[in-house]
Amino acid sequence: MHVLWINEHAGFAGVGERYIHETASLLRKQGIVSSLFFEDTGAAEPFYADPFEAGVYPLGELGTRLGTLVPDLLFVHRCENVHLPPLIAESGIPSVRFFHDHRSLCPRGDRMTAIGRQPCDRPVGWGCYSCLTFPFRGQGENGRVPLTSPGQLRRTRRANAAVYSAFLTGSHYMADLLALHGFDPSRIHVLPLYVPPPMRTLYLRRVERQPDLLLFVGPLIEGRGADLLLQAVSRMQTRPRLLIHGQGPESKNLKELAEAVGLEKRTVFAGKASGETLARAYLQATVAVLPARSPDPFFVEGPEAMSYGTPVVASAVGGVTEWLQDGVTGLAVPPNDPFALGRALDRLLLDETLRQRLSITGPLFVGAHFTADRHIASLCALFRQLTGSVTEPSVALKERIAA
Repeated sequence: MHVLWINEHAGFAGVGERYIHETASLLRKQGIVSSLFFEDTGAAEPFYADPFEAGVYPLGELGTRLGTLVPDLLFVHRCENVHLPPLIAESGIPSVRFFHDHRSLCPRGDRMTAIGRQPCDRPVGWGCYSCLTFPFRGQGENGRVPLTSPGQLRRTRRANAAVYSAFLTGSHYMADLLALHGFDPSRIHVLPLYVPPPMRTLYLRRVERQPDLLLFVGPLIEGRGADLLLQAVSRMQTRPRLLIHGQGPESKNLKELAEAVGLEKRTVFAGKASGETLARAYLQATVAVLPARSPDPFFVEGPEAMSYGTPVVASAVGGVTEWLQDGVTGLAVPPNDPFALGRALDRLLLDETLRQRLSITGPLFVGAHFTADRHIASLCALFRQLTGSVTEPSVALKERIAA
């Protein structure tokens, strides 16, 4: 089987791009060949291109290359190009759209109300115009996610709903949101995201928990709520230290806030992390905190922390409820409430028995529900259902790749 992936970026721009790279690598082990088309100008990152043995191409070449690549399935991710749906419809090739974020379902892209910055539960409509009159703070790590009019979103949504054979999401929260916006529920499939096995090198096994260390991992944007965490820590009974791993347009504001609330000496802004650096942070921290006010479809950082035995305190928004059972796998707090967040963190720091229990139940829960093997098996089953194909690529395709 040949899967042709389509995405804006051909590099490690975010969680969605990491998913594409890791999943294409895993599918390759199942005998599935992949190619990638991307919308960005410029070349793909060299390492990122490795799993795509049938090639990496600019999106503008899609129409001319479909005839020679002969894919069995089109797998579309972050891409709002208006020319794509008609091209997919004309091709007649089975297609899947994976929704990683809210950009198709919110003019501001964050699913938060302009007043109060609370999670929004309304479908896109005329009421969205009132939100667009308020100052916008970009939700991408570089702050460049553009505003989109509700009218344009409706047109794009109708085009998507009519074209794709199936819609894929990482959570039931996102599936319900798609259904609310008119997508056919019978074509919506929920495949929870997966967490790579914890990195356990000999060097990392020597890392010890630091009993007063809180960890925040994620983009420094308003929706992720790092400002709420700083406010909460400044009011806590205990006096923890805070390690912030991330980058984004709110970085300067957050550093100024840390100084304003007297936390500059207890807060380290360590930049974006991955690999062994991130594994070390998960192992060192006593608690991982996800204080988001924007309802992300899944929040993979939570299960990642849990897989390392790190207890999690998180806002009960979006896909968090797919993996956070309050008091069982972590502690849940209301969004936009630094007082409740501070109380939950104090409770966890002061209750060693609770911490130890969560450090055991967390990894067990992740291992039972969010493994790569489980996800890939379900994904391959969906591909076979849509294409009626086996996973083994054709002899002709193998010969083209070899040539």
